[in-house]
Amino acid sequence: MRSRLHLALPLLCAGIMSAAQGSNFTSLDKLSKNITSQNQDTITTTLNDNQSEADYFQTLVSRTDFEALAARSDQPGAQSIREVKYLIMDVNTDNPKLYFFNTERYPYHYAFASEGLGYSGTLSEFNSTTYFHDNRAHLAGSILAHDHYSSAEGVDGLYTVQFWPVDPVTPQLTDKAYKMIAEQMTFAQDQISYYPASDVQLDIYNNNLAFFESAEVPVIKSEQLFANIDFSILNQGQGYGRLRVINPGDPVPSVSDVVIYTYIPNDLAHVAGIITDSPQTPLSHINLKAKQNNTPNAYMRDAVNDPQVAPLIGELVKYEVTGDGIVLTAATQDEVDSWLESVRPDPQTPLSDLTVTEPALLSDLGNGDWVRFGAKAANVAELAKALKDLESEYGHQMVPRGYAVPFSMYNDYMSLPRCQELEEDDFGNLVPDGKYRALCDEDRATTVRNTDSTALSVSLLNQAEPITLAAGSQDMELVLENANGLVLFMRDVTNDRWLLNPLPFTDAVLSASGSSEYRELTVNYLRENDKKTVTLSGNSDFELEVFVLALWQVEAKLAITQTQDLPEDYFVERSYYQQIEDIMADEAFQASPDVRDAKLDDFRKEVKKGEVTAQMHEKLEAMRLFWDPQGAPFSKNIRLRSSTNNEDLAGFNGAGLYESNTHKPDEGDIADSVKKVWASLWTHRAFEERRFYRIDHFKTYMGVLVHESYGDEQANGVGVTKNIYDANWEGYYVNVQYGEISVTNPEPIITSEGEVSSVPDEFLLAHLLAGDDPYNPDHWWWAQQYIRHSNVETVYDQPVTTENVLTAEETVQLRRAMQAIQAHFKPVYEGDRSFAMDIEFKITATDDGSRGHLEIKQARPWID
Repeated sequence: MRSRLHLALPLLCAGIMSAAQGSNFTSLDKLSKNITSQNQDTITTTLNDNQSEADYFQTLVSRTDFEALAARSDQPGAQSIREVKYLIMDVNTDNPKLYFFNTERYPYHYAFASEGLGYSGTLSEFNSTTYFHDNRAHLAGSILAHDHYSSAEGVDGLYTVQFWPVDPVTPQLTDKAYKMIAEQMTFAQDQISYYPASDVQLDIYNNNLAFFESAEVPVIKSEQLFANIDFSILNQGQGYGRLRVINPGDPVPSVSDVVIYTYIPNDLAHVAGIITDSPQTPLSHINLKAKQNNTPNAYMRDAVNDPQVAPLIGELVKYEVTGDGIVLTAATQDEVDSWLESVRPDPQTPLSDLTVTEPALLSDLGNGDWVRFGAKAANVAELAKALKDLESEYGHQMVPRGYAVPFSMYNDYMSLPRCQELEEDDFGNLVPDGKYRALCDEDRATTVRNTDSTALSVSLLNQAEPITLAAGSQDMELVLENANGLVLFMRDVTNDRWLLNPLPFTDAVLSASGSSEYRELTVNYLRENDKKTVTLSGNSDFELEVFVLALWQVEAKLAITQTQDLPEDYFVERSYYQQIEDIMADEAFQASPDVRDAKLDDFRKEVKKGEVTAQMHEKLEAMRLFWDPQGAPFSKNIRLRSSTNNEDLAGFNGAGLYESNTHKPDEGDIADSVKKVWASLWTHRAFEERRFYRIDHFKTYMGVLVHESYGDEQANGVGVTKNIYDANWEGYYVNVQYGEISVTNPEPIITSEGEVSSVPDEFLLAHLLAGDDPYNPDHWWWAQQYIRHSNVETVYDQPVTTENVLTAEETVQLRRAMQAIQAHFKPVYEGDRSFAMDIEFKITATDDGSRGHLEIKQARPWID
């Protein structure tokens, strides 16, 4: 298998590249054997000069020729790989001429035709004779070098012949172009395939299978191409840290770790660099986090066993993801420390407004309310405004309706003074439980009555061990059960005196109530059937021993109850803010990410169990009447989602930091579910993110977005309201999956091929010129270009019912919704040309088996 690493050195000579055949790993040994006397800078300059002198080649005899003309691709699914564009002039004659041209210099075919070949026609004339016609005069396209493709036959590397996605190139022209290219790319004739890059071209292929087979044109589809790629670049950049392999259940990585994930984690810590051995898409949570944090991120199949990676595992490394691959080199601790300090920002305090004290209807809110309710809730409220007209047109709801819980309620909950409750210790004493959950009661008692019960087995001349009560004991009561045949008496140990003559307590004498005085105690005694009770009122200033003697063998029980002053720490008041402050001050917490993970987990459990005030309870319960106006018993499932002032913001999306949950009708108070969301502000991943960015933990507030939960989704997806591959063309990038199988965190599924990682539909909706006049709306088409298709075969134990995850109508609705969202939010955020929104959507569930409807769940600014 071709290595997927390289050293950070330029491509130096024809001999190296010819031997490497496009490899993105170049060893120092190989370089030293080929380069003996020339200066590296000089060689680099020479190569660049050679590239700049060539406008085109008509034959490519080596990979070096290809490299000399190549630019970095911006095509869907093939970002940053090498692309050479070609133009076949006079394609409809007996003497067509093929030009592989300098794609870096001439990014557009017309530019090359006019400037490189001297074509004298206008752009409109060129387009009308090059695209969309069966009898065209010229033919334009691209060749992409998929260096990380590995075929089932063991061939590494593939070159795909492609056309403009919406150009309906005939089978005959496709055959002609393929064979001319294969003949003139002499160094790679067995590695070239035609790739139908859009539904337009895929339909032509499917309708002409016999022709393509007889013409012997090899064709590769999206699912084959991208399933067999063993390396892809998700986010370029560099970082320093210790290279660690992370398996499920392993200790939490830190920001000074470069991690190789053997799975796609749900909880992603802030790390220095990411390699996954499972494929990702640009919209996966892991890549959104990488883009936000400028973290280098790449997919590398079986990275742990790569011979260039394995020796560095456990070592300090510099990790860089470039357009060619990844760079892993040894690093020093000083380099790691210097890099980490250089990328950390200055301390930050998130904005907030705590003046709103009650939940508010989303219909009363807008984007500007994010400082009171969080960006997620505010943007959902704003979404309703953006999609109002489309909802009216389509006749169904497209945005959730409901409430938002303000930051102030979280802040009040965390600030409430809390006291401990009591529990029995091993000796039966009531002691504080050490958990500060209960709201403090101003009138709480300062003493408690504790009972210590002891089973007795006594016989004549073999008394039970005496029981000692400490000096200062108060208001004691001694109850001797099964007392027949037993004598109970007491001794003042401090003053060495018997408290009472034991005779009055014998069975023969003690038959009624009686009382006496001793020092500061009043002693009352009572005999009732087989029970003897002695009550001592007041405080003892002496140590007291209690004896039980027997006239014969007796099994009995002695219970001693006394008043106890509660310890001073029982009355200490500690809010949750104070509790987490103490946790954070601990040296072990500061030093170890594993300790932080464990301590924060314990703290979240406490926050979830804390008591709310009656007023909070009332305000939160009132929200449920929005969906169940009749009140209890409730019938609706309610979704509660995090909405902080530290996520979904321009420049910081906070994807996956916090948690949401669904409150079912029979789960009791909705406050219990709200507390789960509040507690998630203290997840380990969120804490580590704030810690790295020096964001004030105590000025980060949790709001809650509250809306109805719609049950099992028929489909779920994410999208970006721009063409992430080419900003020059309007477009929308979409990942969508069947059911509730996660798009952002792919999970294992069972298919006819066994257990595999789930793959979503991944496609680009691009608004492309498909005619002569760019000013005529009728000459623009919306092309749907699939990068890969979902590999899910069953959903909810039933076969999938649609060829693609979304129907054609749903795709149109989604595209129109994304257009409306982009148009609405761009001025709200004062966005520039690169502005876009990142959305989450679903197709809702239905009870009757019919198709649900499109609903946009969330929108936040996209981070490039």
